Amino acid sequence: GEGARASAGGPGAAWDGPRVLVRVSGTIRKGRSGTYYRSLGMRSTFTGHSLRQALRAAGIEVTGGIRLGDFDSYTREAVAAGFLPIELGRHRSRSLQELVARVNKRSLNGLADRLLMTAGAEAAGGGPPSMEHGLEAMYRWLEQSGLNRREIVLDTGSGLSHRTKLTARNLVRVLRSAAGYTSELTRQGLLDPATFLASLAVGGVDGTLRGRFRS
Repeated sequence: GEGARASAGGPGAAWDGPRVLVRVSGTIRKGRSGTYYRSLGMRSTFTGHSLRQALRAAGIEVTGGIRLGDFDSYTREAVAAGFLPIELGRHRSRSLQELVARVNKRSLNGLADRLLMTAGAEAAGGGPPSMEHGLEAMYRWLEQSGLNRREIVLDTGSGLSHRTKLTARNLVRVLRSAAGYTSELTRQGLLDPATFLASLAVGGVDGTLRGRFRS
């Protein structure tokens, strides 16, 4: 704890965003060791701090805090201030096809919610991802699959909610649409059955079903 606080600049340093605080305690038996992994809630901020520390370690003077922003907007601000920014690095997300496969094969509920929020932002014409826009986009797709939104209740992308209401008949209808049996959605370009089918866990092979049907 003390080391983490010291790395944040000491008690008199200006606060420039969330930090990672690590506390280690307990006893490990002689000859044994353990490794624990925790996901970071603000990975972009963490990346910014890591980059700044790496630059300082390389002998480059760095001042100021960490600020997150769209690169194009930052470029416009920089040009207006009389200088041109230099892009130091770029990270591209995995393809949507790969992300959908990760969600479905491994049942990653948090990523399912994030994908829905991102898809909702795209459907709404841009802006930050939000569950509100994601749910509206999902309801529209479900209606095109033949469901009546007044008969269902969904408030997440993962389905991990006590409020979720979806009958077995409606669930089968959604699966049939996603698998391509509802040709109208495919013709409209609102469906890629091959991607959906390839994303499902295969019994005895991979995903959450890798241990099933082995005997």
